[in-house]
Amino acid sequence: MQSGSDAVRAVSQLVLMNSDFSSMPPVVQEGRRCINNIRRSASLFLTKTIFSFLLTVVYLFLPLNYPFKPIQLTLISAVIIGIPSFLLALETNKERVSSGFLSHIFKRSAAGGISAALGAGLLTAAENIWSIAPETASTMATVITAAAFFGTLFHVCRPFTKLHAVMFIALMALFTGAALLFPKVFYLVELTAVQAVILVVLCAAVILVQAGLRVILNKIKIKD
Repeated sequence: MQSGSDAVRAVSQLVLMNSDFSSMPPVVQEGRRCINNIRRSASLFLTKTIFSFLLTVVYLFLPLNYPFKPIQLTLISAVIIGIPSFLLALETNKERVSSGFLSHIFKRSAAGGISAALGAGLLTAAENIWSIAPETASTMATVITAAAFFGTLFHVCRPFTKLHAVMFIALMALFTGAALLFPKVFYLVELTAVQAVILVVLCAAVILVQAGLRVILNKIKIKD
């Protein structure tokens, strides 16, 4: 406390300037809000990091065409990572802080990053089998990656509140609207019926793989 000795206050991590313990509950709540919200935001950013790393490794050493345009990844990053991270970081969160900070973040993000990279790999195989044009493959890769990232965002938002539900629906509408209204800006092209069916199947496969990976990762104990 402020009324303590200089030596004690110098080594303290927290000093009550008014020597009143009634100030502690707001301090604890603010700490919980910061730590818990950082967990959520970090999970989204680490998902993109894992996805980018795996994609770089694959397309760096294999003679394959990179499936994305930079503006397409910008759309995904802004809508599915940037905006929700900003909103989630500011919301009130009074949940108790549990142990395993790094393992908690990794388990949330690894499933999304791996499944998104796997989706890009499956698309490359489909591209060779059905002779899909590079522009079309780029469009399909954008949608598949968005589906994987939205799956991660859905998991991060749990338990869903009214704010989370409104945010999730609004972000899906924003991404869809940007893709439909400004296709030339994001280098998106129209798909044929067969290509649309392939896209739906790949998106469903990515979501299922992500759910399976999440179950497996939750059973693994990781020490921070």
